[in-house]
Amino acid sequence: MPNETAYINKGIKGINNVDKEINLPENYVTEAVNVDISNSGVVSNRDGYNKIYPGHNIHSLYKNYFVENTSLKYIDKNESVLTIHNSITPSKYLAWETVNNKELYSDGIYVYHTDGKPIGINTPGPIVLAESVGTGLLSPGVYHVAICTIDSITKEQSGASISSKIQVSNNNSILCTNFPIVDSSYEIAVFISNPNGEELYLLDTVPYNTTQVEIKDIDNLSKPLNTQFLHRITGGHILRYFKGRLFVAKNNVLWYSEAMNYGLHKPSSNFIQFSTKITIVQPVNDGLYVVADKTYFLSGTSPAQFTKTEVSYINGIIGTGLSVRSTDFSISPDQDAAYWYSDYGPVIGLSSGNIQLLTENSFVPRKEQDKGTSMYKYSNGVKQLITAFSKKGDKSSFGTKERLSGIIIRNGVVI
Repeated sequence: MPNETAYINKGIKGINNVDKEINLPENYVTEAVNVDISNSGVVSNRDGYNKIYPGHNIHSLYKNYFVENTSLKYIDKNESVLTIHNSITPSKYLAWETVNNKELYSDGIYVYHTDGKPIGINTPGPIVLAESVGTGLLSPGVYHVAICTIDSITKEQSGASISSKIQVSNNNSILCTNFPIVDSSYEIAVFISNPNGEELYLLDTVPYNTTQVEIKDIDNLSKPLNTQFLHRITGGHILRYFKGRLFVAKNNVLWYSEAMNYGLHKPSSNFIQFSTKITIVQPVNDGLYVVADKTYFLSGTSPAQFTKTEVSYINGIIGTGLSVRSTDFSISPDQDAAYWYSDYGPVIGLSSGNIQLLTENSFVPRKEQDKGTSMYKYSNGVKQLITAFSKKGDKSSFGTKERLSGIIIRNGVVI
């Protein structure tokens, strides 16, 4: 029997590849390629596209940013492509997140602003102390001294390693040497304790090219040192912001920054470890979904309060995580929700660790995907969520080829 074409213009609910074709539920189809299906079931051709930039080796698209070779580039409102900087490591796929209306990215090693300037400052090593006899006004006792590096413009402060200490006799001073070499955009802050004290306070800020400082008195101590034992936040393959902290997934470890200080963390304690590589990190109002070997929910609003609970066996495909609203999928009440794609199809994570498989009974995806990406598309009053994949070993990425195959989901239905 020759192939026949059936022309259908309304009443379609979506794709069903679970049931046999002879038992296909009414108003479902087995395949829908390059078409859109409205909420009322009307089928229409999917919009085309226009090439705006003939680039090469493009990847890591996020909002208007993308990477071409070693350059981070930006598409402005006139569709002109601007080069931001040329310091991207070749073939390094970037992880992105928006924090306080500013875009951050990671190349897996560090976290950066879009101008290429790093988030966080390297912690300097300890300085060397020596007592200078008869040259100061210090009271006798044991003093602790430490330094931090400070961005001279933003005033961002580095961590401080373990302090150096010295016993000082009456009316002597402390000579501090072994200062780090930093460039001209930084200053060096010197912190010292009171005699026989434990807490350190800011004594003075000195220029970047300072090689030694002599401390003769401590009459003008000011703010306490609050970054001791902290270090620059590590980079990773996933970045997420949640309740005033930056969370970074690197292999099987979820690192997190200090509260309201996204560039610093405490390596000895600011982490949560999983048994396999983390593939999804998505926040909701009352916690974080983390997918590794299984799906976990970290309930609570800060790491000190987190309770780790296994909520599902469902996996996650790297890159497909997205923050959504529950009502976009006809789920009430309206709330923050987490979306990602799994080997079982699209997943919605709601508050309290409640997850839902959106198309479990109607759509079974292919399982050869190991990475992808997700985005919203809003056009002509129609809101869509698009997830696209690249096969294992394929270096393509979303939005960078002339042909895009993806999964369209509207109101919880794959179309």
